[in-house]
Amino acid sequence: AGALFAAFLVGFGSNAPIAGMLAISPTYYTSEVRGTALGLVIGMGRVGAIASPIIAGALMDGGWAPANLYFLFIIPMLIGAVVISMLGKPVLNVPAADPDAAAPREGRPAEVK
Repeated sequence: AGALFAAFLVGFGSNAPIAGMLAISPTYYTSEVRGTALGLVIGMGRVGAIASPIIAGALMDGGWAPANLYFLFIIPMLIGAVVISMLGKPVLNVPAADPDAAAPREGRPAEVK
């Protein structure tokens, strides 16, 4: 019964934040890097999805009980929740800068008026 409850918590605690992070992560980056940042967020999630079963399998081979594994994997989720709660103000809530006032970027010619 304890393992089933922990499995529910792990499932809810991992799937809901994934959807949330995909939804809010673009709001924290400017338009120049938004696509790259979202790809990084998705990539970090994929690394966790690959590493988790490998780590769980190694621990089960080492004699860990499944119930203990569920509670072990709650720790990174709690750390993630703390980090997410410390995020600052989203970039999309900040007024956009005047593009004409910006200096030309390196490798990009200045516009002639």
